[in-house]
Amino acid sequence: MVTWKPHGGLPPITDQEWADEFELYKKFPEFQQRQHMTVDDFKQIYFWEYSHRMLGRTVGLAFAAPLAYFLIRKRIPKEMYGRLAALFGLGAFQGGIGWWMVRSGLEERDPTDRREIRVSPYRLATHLGLAFTTCGLLSWTAFGVFPPPLESSFKLVTDTITPAGLVKICQVRKWLHRSATVLAITIASGAFVAGIDAGMAYNTFPKMGDQWLPDGMFDMEVLITGAYALARNPNVWWQIPAPAKTALNLNVAAAAGQVMLGISTLLNCVPIPLAIAHQTGALVLMTSTVYTLHTLRFARPLGYKWASSIKQARKP
Repeated sequence: MVTWKPHGGLPPITDQEWADEFELYKKFPEFQQRQHMTVDDFKQIYFWEYSHRMLGRTVGLAFAAPLAYFLIRKRIPKEMYGRLAALFGLGAFQGGIGWWMVRSGLEERDPTDRREIRVSPYRLATHLGLAFTTCGLLSWTAFGVFPPPLESSFKLVTDTITPAGLVKICQVRKWLHRSATVLAITIASGAFVAGIDAGMAYNTFPKMGDQWLPDGMFDMEVLITGAYALARNPNVWWQIPAPAKTALNLNVAAAAGQVMLGISTLLNCVPIPLAIAHQTGALVLMTSTVYTLHTLRFARPLGYKWASSIKQARKP
């Protein structure tokens, strides 16, 4: 699709409409490298782009309609107004970023440049990164709506967790913060890998070329595993709330699954189904990391003193 109509919704229907759309596509440099393409071939790539755009609009509607309903009914706490407005704005901004990315593949090129025409990896990384950022913030907001509320965590901290235990749990949370940072960088780098077909460079495992362990290959998994190992310390594990234990177990399982998907995708020369599964695995891993951090939200600097002071102030 070489045009962007935010308010348009219907694809070409008749043969003439398809012919007109195809003629419009032929005016752009991308077609010059694909002159063997027929109308039927064009319909296939059009279908995927059209479906992607319609899915994005559907997600936006699924967010905006209930939001408007609950705002009218005054069922949303005022402290959530800013966060929900930011999420809505990010979703709308993502549509513009998507078109900005697509345009990079439609720009005029030097006729002597024989490189394959594709979208800018930088814009692709921006589009993907914004999508994951929005999903992460949306997940954190959603987890905050469901019980147990934060006050229950405060009570749990002061009733069952020792100060020394809380210090250790704070360390676990710090490790998870580091892993989340590395995960974000890894996801963004995945856009560059896809954008320049870097996955085709080394289709070997466990070696990458002549190296067994290239620098930084497993940084994210090491951090997640380190956090898990610290949490499994017998003096710490029994003090961690049950939801956080479940989240930690799921987080490690998601990391292990993502490693296996990555290896399988690499060894099979990046087939599309496996590549999609690998990207989905990244989303699952990110969401599980956000959930784990959320279940440990009481374990912040001075969290124990904060919880204790609230409990003391509420004593009759």
